[in-house]
Amino acid sequence: MHYPVAFLLAGSIAMASPLASPQMAQGPDFGSLADRFLVDHNIPEASPDTVNLPELLEQNYMHIAVGLFDLYFPVRSANDLDHYQRLVVALATAQAQWLEWTEAVSVDGREASRDAKTLAKWAGKWDLARMTKKIEAGELDILSATRATSTITKASARLAASMERCDSLGLDREDGQREPIVLLPDRGDFCRFLAFGGWLYPAHQGTFWQASAVDWTHTYIDNVKILSTRFAATGRGPGDYSSGMSMDYRSKTGMEQQIVQLAANSMFANYYGESVPPSLAGSLAVNLVIDMFGECNTRVDGDLRARRTSARELFVPGGNPSGGILPPNLADSRWRDRHGADHFTGALKRSLQKPKRRRASDPSGGVFLLLNDSERERLEVRGPFLGAAASGAPVDQQFFGDQLEFLRSYRSCFMHWLRIKGMHSASKSSDAFACLLRDMALNNDPEGLEQIFGELYGMPLSGVDPKLDNLEAEFIEWLPKAR
Repeated sequence: MHYPVAFLLAGSIAMASPLASPQMAQGPDFGSLADRFLVDHNIPEASPDTVNLPELLEQNYMHIAVGLFDLYFPVRSANDLDHYQRLVVALATAQAQWLEWTEAVSVDGREASRDAKTLAKWAGKWDLARMTKKIEAGELDILSATRATSTITKASARLAASMERCDSLGLDREDGQREPIVLLPDRGDFCRFLAFGGWLYPAHQGTFWQASAVDWTHTYIDNVKILSTRFAATGRGPGDYSSGMSMDYRSKTGMEQQIVQLAANSMFANYYGESVPPSLAGSLAVNLVIDMFGECNTRVDGDLRARRTSARELFVPGGNPSGGILPPNLADSRWRDRHGADHFTGALKRSLQKPKRRRASDPSGGVFLLLNDSERERLEVRGPFLGAAASGAPVDQQFFGDQLEFLRSYRSCFMHWLRIKGMHSASKSSDAFACLLRDMALNNDPEGLEQIFGELYGMPLSGVDPKLDNLEAEFIEWLPKAR
């Protein structure tokens, strides 16, 4: 048997290659790909109601617990074991970074941070040749395959238990859920896993078995996240679904950045559920990547359209079940000229318009300039952009892509400002931010989220009354002076 379906359908989680080739008119024969998956996993006669996905992973994939994440990697991809090594290091380090953010409220946070750093250091020294021999001999537990010392095995167990309980936020959950992630360096394996998803859930074959799936990089089956560690190759033939290209083509840590951001999204969904909007959680994931790598040069969120001279297809995150086509050069976007190395302050300052003479009754909030795709048409938009005070008024469709990029940058920069400048000193700002992260997890009422900001910072998150202080107005006042 298998668990009830609980996956997020395409749209927000199924993204395409950065230089996507024309998609197959009908896609590959997904039924045949699903049959191949079953044969490869030694269950050729299985039926959907007899498959247990957790057991399938444990029996066919090498695995290790890295904090909150159970990381699975196919034995058939042992030649790409360096992908697994790099991502174990990255995801251990990401959780150490998270624990630094939450140090003021975490339970035994220093021990958990030491454990995360210990695992990262250990994984960075793996003897891949020796590991490969062990794995090919049938040893799938990475701790056993590496002959890990008791120091490492204890650190792994402690960190896994701590992150599962959410000690980092002082929650001590008794029923914490883990986050299983399958890492697939082979594009053919990734497409066959997608085909398996449609076989496992026939009612959702329309989602998994579609032509655009050959360009996806991630999806869910049940609570298992399926991540490709390569983009679909450019220029491949019409019947080629298995050729891939490196995620490092733009940055030497491109793969790590991509996977860490996606994993962080899962971690925040795990800890916050529906009490925090995805846009806020997404800004935390972007900032975590920036703090780790000095940039967020990923293909996960924002305006994910092809920047072509014809046949532009708008991809609305969460709205288009056929996924998206990524721009061939996101550096062309003015919002990504530094990929967040400055937490987007430069792009926001350039977009911020000098205040004109205003009446006392005018609503508060900065005025920013949006551009259409040709950058010939301009539109001024006025805040607030956060919380219930935000107008939410739709902009003309020609400015929609730029609006997505602006809001991504704005939210990320605001949360960064809150962590470093939200209070009168750096230490108080850091402590208050940790309390915010904790209290958001304790909040069971999405409508009560803004009250948390008010209680912690002594002023509301946002507002339209220019006579009343609010955090967003403080942020706008700081922005022109930011370095």
